[in-house]
Amino acid sequence: MTKENLQDDLKDATGKLLGIARDLSWNSNSDKCLYIVSEINNSKAEIGGNNHYNL
Repeated sequence: MTKENLQDDLKDATGKLLGIARDLSWNSNSDKCLYIVSEINNSKAEIGGNNHYNL
């Protein structure tokens, strides 16, 4: 993922997640979404050594 394709990737993933939520729930789900984007530092010292998952 790059800064250039972040918006498109978020829109695609959001649409898929909202679709799953609508399929599995009888509650209504709004299309309005707010994204909070921050940098994640993958330093082992900051995330507790080897106790993390790389997705």
